Amino acid sequence: MTAWIAAGVLALLLLFWGVGAYRRLGSLRRRVGQAFRALDVCLKRRYDLAPALVEAANGAMKQQRELLEAVVGARNRALEANTAAVANMNDKSAMQRMALTEGEFARVLGHMLEAWNEGAAVDNGAAMSILENLRAVESGIAFARHTYNESVEQYNESRGLFPRSVIAVVFAFTPAFPLPIAEIRERHDTVLPLG
Repeated sequence: MTAWIAAGVLALLLLFWGVGAYRRLGSLRRRVGQAFRALDVCLKRRYDLAPALVEAANGAMKQQRELLEAVVGARNRALEANTAAVANMNDKSAMQRMALTEGEFARVLGHMLEAWNEGAAVDNGAAMSILENLRAVESGIAFARHTYNESVEQYNESRGLFPRSVIAVVFAFTPAFPLPIAEIRERHDTVLPLG
């Protein structure tokens, strides 16, 4: 009889541990999703600013038509890749494509801003407002990417530790994919005019 009680207590402890491990993994997975959604909001704010910035720069940069078209094209590719990544956060290739197109967009946007600074003084009040908003958005993106990558690291680490890894496999807790460090460094290289 004592053996049955001990086995029952052990089974109950294992059940509580399993529920706790499942809840922890679920909580971390939700945190990754929340961090990615925060990053998505920041990126979409930047996507929304790009057309206004191109329009404001249009008059000052008539001779740079190719560069303006490159910004619009890079923005559209980044927005498309971001939409695909939002739809399937657990797809490594979608996340890599998003990081690559984001890096391309940041570089082209930086080139446009450099050309704008070199070619013409920014005296348009609307343009200055857009640039201020863009600076704030870029800071938000850097913070959101950092938070997302930290959340992914915590989740993947927790998911990979035994015995939680057993719960992760049984309940299909798939790995999350961080945004590549090289793309983050390239993002910080984006040059914004100082005013």
